[in-house]
Amino acid sequence: MSLMKFEALVLACYEEDDVLTVALGDNEQSPESYLIITRLDDEDNDSIDEGIGLQTSQSAYEASAAIEKVILHSDRLDVVITPDSHEHFGCSRLEGVFSETVRNTPEKIALLRKYLEAIFNGSKTTLVFS
Repeated sequence: MSLMKFEALVLACYEEDDVLTVALGDNEQSPESYLIITRLDDEDNDSIDEGIGLQTSQSAYEASAAIEKVILHSDRLDVVITPDSHEHFGCSRLEGVFSETVRNTPEKIALLRKYLEAIFNGSKTTLVFS
């Protein structure tokens, strides 16, 4: 199982134009490593999962229904990618390790948890808070 691991110095959770977004990156201005999870509820989607997108620094574009499991730890966020999306992302798992600044900001972690709950509500993705 290949892993893309990076230090998440930046953690952002926001809603814009009805799109819920969670973003982790190693730099605020021009990150080399990042992951972005989005949810847009659209009546054209066949399932909730089709409205949930994942993009990383390793992928050329966002892919939907690509997340099998998300585990929020106190010090990191693990994202397990569905087997049919391994090739697209070049890995089977992503791990954003929170920087000390992020870890020491409990309200940011609490907001991340709230956004993850909203993004994956009703989806097939397993969401774990450990």
